[in-house]
Order: sequence, then structure tokens, then C-alpha cells
Amino acid sequence: TRQWRELWRLEQSVESPATVTVGGGSKALLLEELAEFLRLAAQQRPLVLLLENMQWADSASWDALEHLIAHLESERILIALTFSGTLGDVTLERWTRIGTRPRHHEIRLTSLTRDDVKRWIESVTRTPDVGREVMSYLYRHSEGRPLVLGQLLRDLQESGALAVHDGEWRWRPVSELPAPVPFAVLIGRRLDRLALPERSVLELAAVVGRESDEALFLSPSAGASEAHTLLHQLVTDGFLWSTYDRDRAAYVVAHHEIAAAIRERIPPERLAALHDTVATALAGEGRGSLSEIAFHYERAAMLDRAHHYALRAADHALSSHETSAVAELLAAAERTAPSEAELADVRVRMASVAEVAGRYPDAEALCDLALAWYDSRADRLQLLRVKRMRALVRMKRGQAAQETLTELLSLEAEAKEADLHSERAATLLLVAELQWRLGDQKAAREVAEEAVRLAELGDDSALLGDACNRLGAIIYHDNRHRARDLYTKSLAIATALGDPYRKVRAFNNIGLLALLSNRWDEARGMLESAVEQARSAGLVESWGRAELNLGVLAGRIGDYEESERALSEALRLTALVQNSVEQLYATYNMAHLQRESDRIEDAADTYSLVRELAERIGQVEVQAGAIAGMGLCCFKLGDDEGARAALASCNPLVERLEEWFQGRELIEGLRLHVLISEGEVQNAAAVFERSLALAASSDVHGAAWLTSEFGEVLRAASCGVVEAAIELYASQPEALGNPKLRAKFAVLKRDT
Repeated sequence: TRQWRELWRLEQSVESPATVTVGGGSKALLLEELAEFLRLAAQQRPLVLLLENMQWADSASWDALEHLIAHLESERILIALTFSGTLGDVTLERWTRIGTRPRHHEIRLTSLTRDDVKRWIESVTRTPDVGREVMSYLYRHSEGRPLVLGQLLRDLQESGALAVHDGEWRWRPVSELPAPVPFAVLIGRRLDRLALPERSVLELAAVVGRESDEALFLSPSAGASEAHTLLHQLVTDGFLWSTYDRDRAAYVVAHHEIAAAIRERIPPERLAALHDTVATALAGEGRGSLSEIAFHYERAAMLDRAHHYALRAADHALSSHETSAVAELLAAAERTAPSEAELADVRVRMASVAEVAGRYPDAEALCDLALAWYDSRADRLQLLRVKRMRALVRMKRGQAAQETLTELLSLEAEAKEADLHSERAATLLLVAELQWRLGDQKAAREVAEEAVRLAELGDDSALLGDACNRLGAIIYHDNRHRARDLYTKSLAIATALGDPYRKVRAFNNIGLLALLSNRWDEARGMLESAVEQARSAGLVESWGRAELNLGVLAGRIGDYEESERALSEALRLTALVQNSVEQLYATYNMAHLQRESDRIEDAADTYSLVRELAERIGQVEVQAGAIAGMGLCCFKLGDDEGARAALASCNPLVERLEEWFQGRELIEGLRLHVLISEGEVQNAAAVFERSLALAASSDVHGAAWLTSEFGEVLRAASCGVVEAAIELYASQPEALGNPKLRAKFAVLKRDT
């Protein structure tokens, strides 16, 4: 029997795995299993899936539907959706995305025409000629809306204005019929005719707002037979629909506009009491969702219970990777927090979710609000944690690296003084990142190693995973084998925790490492998984980073069209979350793409933008690489003086960077161009040899590019080194996989 690792969480009848992950599972795997389950079912018999009223569907349901449709090919499955929506709402946005798929058909339902109304009325009343005045009255009152028309006919029948005489329907004169009124007033007239027990049941159903087990509507004081008779009468009157929820009788108000009209008439005190009744019943029977229970308790002004269930619902949504739902539920917990302390705690959680989702202004504002409370209580640990989070958010918003580093070093000193090992380790992770950005690789490595050591002393597995990830990101140029082990450990921890953010981050980093190691297929698989999971979980920043790396990968293998698509998407996403660092990297790689595509003037302008942004946020490596890129563009455009000026600007920055880094080949290439243009070929040959020696162990692509660019002109001055480099790099995946490099090496080898 097939075991389902994730699907059993939704459907208990399928077989669960022998070992169940406690901390939550994988949304991507859940969606894959859902699609596989339906594919297998469709092999047995054709399936028709009817999904009604999708305007009420949550984001998780739309995600599942989009995933399913994207993976259907020739399966015998028909999916039918019904929904209502207005321009600009989420439902139409989702449908538009689905509607781009092949094999879809859309039927738009508009209001009935006057002729439609005439034919419908004649069919319902079995009357061949209703009369022009009556038709005019009905159409003017309903405006062709079937819902209003149906309720109007029931109202007229109940009031006696429409009745059967001798087997025929008869109408009162139009002058005696009620004047047109809003829909809510029309429903109100019908409600006033109901007996109190019927009206009470209907009010309860309207407050529930969805289909519910009939047990909720049965009054303890009434007999079962009487209660069923009452429910059936409301169905007959068109107020309720009878449904079945897993073979149990259930009922729902016939239309959401009817339910809204009913709720509007309920006095506030009674409405709150009904919400309390519904929440208590749903919590007791265990059939209502945690978020639904929290909603009803909040409407009942039962704040303690609403807060409790909102937090539980947020935890559940987090384990299901629904970040947008988590944010909404935490906002509900914030509204219902029964004390200042609980309010501060919720705001910290909200800030964390906002930071992960890339909503940095919201995250910083929430940190400030929480800090005001913790400062008043002298809670040192929470103060340090929230200040660290705020520093991280400010860094992502583009605060100068040195300013952020100073702030973090102060927080780290406080944590060390207070003997808070875990907090100190978490702070050191950010310190290491900033030191690396500022070009102090040695200090960054030492700090990251210390963070790993401290994390291993505690029992916070998430912190240990973060520390492994940070150290891997710092050492991957020099020690890819260890970096791979660190990333793999980080992924294992994230998987055990069921943490989508950390899983996507690990996929991204392993994919990038595979890219740098020339394992193109593995890199693409990892990065595409990162894109899919980040998009499904609403992790916009992580999604943008994965698209960025896919763009770099496509550029490496010469697929410039795909590279531009991915980099453009990365720019859109990073701009959406206002992450200055990720925007910088995406723009930097777009400049490389423009230069490689011989769009030299565009590349020069883009490099200029990169230089300004890198200088502002303190990204020394990128700043130096962008200046060098501008210099290379100057050479292409015949501006030798501009190229020399660019090299002069690069030199002080490179002196601060002791080791090879991605993009350094541009600086060395610019240096070689300048030396060769000045006739210093021997000095250029020495620079070429030194550059290849530095790049050989960590940047094969950079070394191959330098060889393809300068191998021919430096052959005479450094024959042995050049020939060896041509022989070595011509057979490397960097050269073989990139048409432009492959062509250059083919020419070099022919001239050997």
C-alpha cells in the first residue's frame, strides 16, 4: 500500500508513513502528493472536481489548485470552478494566472436580460403570458439578478400578492405590489414572517457563515422530530440548503448575501452571544478550524480565548508553511492580546514573520513597539533579541554596513557580559556577514566559527542550522567540500523543523555551490526547487534570491534569454521587498549579462548604478567589480582614459581584499587591458600568471574567462603558462557549456 508522507495530514483515510515528522512537513511534497493521488484516482475512473464559491477560498487552496493544474497533462480530470469577483481582487488575480494555461474554458455569467426574466417567470409559474406591467415591475426590482428575483417571488407569494387560484398563478395589480427596496430590506420582510424558533436557527446559521453539522442547530429543549421539521421548512422556504459533510447531514444559508442581510438585523448583544455559542460548539466538537474559532471568539469579545486560539492557529499555519495566513492570525492575536506582555510577545512574532516575508518597514515598526515594553520591564534577553532583529531589518533595508556592524558589536558585548551564549551566537552570525561584506574575510571566518561553536553548546537546533549556513557562505570559495557538508547539515535541521524559510535557503545555497562546481543539472534542480517552494510559501525574498541564482546559471551556460528573464524577475521581487543587498546582486549580474551580450552602453550605465549602491551599503567586493566592469566597457567604447581612471579607483579597494572573490577576474582583466595598451606586455604576463594561480582553486570560470580573453595576446610573452591554461580550461564545463567561451577556446586551440 502506498504511504503518503504529507497527504495523510489532510485525509486520515490514506496510509501515513511509519515515522511521522513532528515539527511539520513539506508543503511542496504535500502538493506533489495531492497531484499524484488525483492522477492515480483518474486512472481508475474519470474525475470531475467541482469547486464552488472560490471567492471564499484561502491562499493554500489556490496554491494547491495552481500546482495541480500545472502538473496535469493527459489525465482524465475535469475541474470546474465557480466564483464571483470584481476587478482587482485576489480571486480574479488567481484566476487570471490559471487562465493562461491551455485547455481551459470560461463562461461569464451576467445579469438576466428582460427576455431572460420573461422566459424564466413563465416557466416557473407555467403562465404563458405574465403581462407587460408585471414583467416591468419584476425586472425593475431585480435588475436581472437571479438571487433577487427568486427572493422577490418568494416574498410576493408569502404576502399573498402572488397566489394560485384554480390551478393558475394570479398577481395582484402592480399598483398594489410593494415598492422596490434594497435586498436587505426584502430579506427583512421575509424574516419578519418567520416564527421565533425558525428565525433563531436562521440567525445561528448566518453567524456560522458556512455549512455546519445539523447538531449545531438542534435545540436541546426541542424534540428531534420537531427540530428536523423546522430545518426542512427553512430549506423549503429557500433560506437554507441541505448539504452533506462526510455523510452527515449539514446545512448552510442559501447565499452569502442572504446571510449578510440576516446578520445586519441581529442586535449587537445577541450577535456577540451567537458568536460565543458558535465558537464554543466548534471548539467542543473539534470540527472547526482554529482560525475560525478565534474569529468567533473575537466577535464575541471573548479576548482571552480569541488570543489563545489565534496563536494556536498561527502555529498550525506556520507548520503548514502558510506565511500569509500566519501574518493575518498574528494580527488577530495582536488585536485580542489580554495584556501588555502578551501584546509585546505577539509583536515580536509578527516582526519575525514580516522580516522573513520581506516586509521590512512593518518589521522595524513592530520591533520598535515591542522594545518600548521590554525596556520598561528591563527584560535584558528580549531587549537584545529584538534589537538584533531590528538591526537585521535595517541592514536589509540598506543601512550602511559599518553603522550596522558597530551596533551589532555593542549587542554582542552585552550578550557576552550577560553570559547569554545563544543570543551571542545569533548576533555573531550577523557580525560575520557584515565583516565579509566589508572585505574582512579572515575576521568573518573566525567569527562564524565561534558562532558555530557557541550554537553547538546549546539546544537550539535552528540557531545551529543558521550558524552552519553562515559559515558555509563564508568559506565556500576556499573549502567547497566543508561548505557542502555545512549546507547539508543546515538542510537536515530545517527539514526536521519543518521550516520552509530555512529549507529554501539551504536549497539556494546548495544550488549555488553546485553552480560554482560546474554541476549544472544539480544546480538547476536545487534552484528550481527553491523557486517553487519559496513561491508556494510566500517567501518573496528567498524566491528572488533563487531567481537571481538561476539567472547566473543561465548566463554561465550562454542562455542569455533565460538569464535576462530570471534576473528581471529577481529585480522585481527584490524591489518588492525593498532588500537593498539582493537588489544590488541582481543589478550587478544584469550588468554582467549586458556586457556579455555586447550591450556595452547599457552595461556601463548599469555598472554605474551598482557602484553607487554598493558604496552606500558597504559592499566592497561588488563596488570594486562594478568599477572594473565600467572600465572594461570604457575599453570597448574606445575610452582608454576612462578605463585607466576606473583601474585607479579599483586599486585601493582591492588592497583591502586579500583573497580571490567572484568578480575579481573583471579587475584583473581591466588591469591586463591597461598594461597591454601601454605596451607593458611582460608585466601583463606576470599579472596573468598570478591571477590564474589565485583563481585556480576557487573560481574556474574566472580563470577560464581570463584565458579566453588574453591567451592570444600574451602567448608570446608567457607561452608555457598560456598553453597550459588553454589545455586545462578548454575542456572544463565552464568553457564547454558556454557557447561564447567555447568558440574562443576553439580559436585558441586551432592556433596552438
